[in-house]
Amino acid sequence: MKADGTPDPDAPRLTKRPRVHDLRHTHASWMLAAGTDLFVLQRRLGHESITTTTETYAHLMPDQQRAAADAAAKALSGLVPHASRR
Repeated sequence: MKADGTPDPDAPRLTKRPRVHDLRHTHASWMLAAGTDLFVLQRRLGHESITTTTETYAHLMPDQQRAAADAAAKALSGLVPHASRR
């Protein structure tokens, strides 16, 4: 597309036609980016096993490990006795 909104005949074109299944993957990726839980996504996609969902889409969630570690640290911080409380 040119700056004036008209089609650019020299612009690169798709080499393959997108399939319905490609749209399914795009949908799932957008759902994860929006914060949808994997178990919810599993049900929405109709996967019988959470393993299928995890193996297919877990690479899209690199921040989840850090968020889980932060949540665990926060939960455990109340269990550590402070020296001033003795």
